[in-house]
Amino acid sequence: MESTNINEHIYRELMEIEESYRQLQRRAEYLISELSRDKREEELSTDPSKRLRPRRVNQRYPLEVYVHQVTDLLKERQTMSVRDIQMELELRYRHHISNIYQLMVKIESVNPEIKKVGRGLYTYASAEEVTTEPAHA
Repeated sequence: MESTNINEHIYRELMEIEESYRQLQRRAEYLISELSRDKREEELSTDPSKRLRPRRVNQRYPLEVYVHQVTDLLKERQTMSVRDIQMELELRYRHHISNIYQLMVKIESVNPEIKKVGRGLYTYASAEEVTTEPAHA
C-alpha cells in the first residue's frame, strides 16, 4: 500500500512538472516572438515583397528552463540575435537540462507502472507491449 502511495505521489509530481513545462513553453514562445517582432516589422517595411513565415523555435532543449535569463542577456549584449541568445542559454543550462532528463529515466526504470506516452507524458494506464519479430524468423 505504501508503494502505491509513493507511486501516486511521483505520478502527481510528474503531471505537475508536465503542466508547468507547457506553461513555460508557451511563455518562452511568446517572449521569443516579442524579441523578433521588431526585426520582422523592420524587414517588412524595407522590403514589402518579402514574405516572412513565423520562424519555428529550435526546441532541442526546453527553452522555459532558462527564459528568465533572456532579459539579462539582452541588457548585456544589445547586438546579439535571438538565435545567439538561445545558444548562449543552452550552453549555460545544458547540465541542468541533462540532469532533469536523467532523473526522468531513473523514475521510469524504478516505477514500471509508469508508462511513457508520447513526448514527456506519463500515465498509469496499461499500454500494450509492441513486440517486433525478426523478418527471417
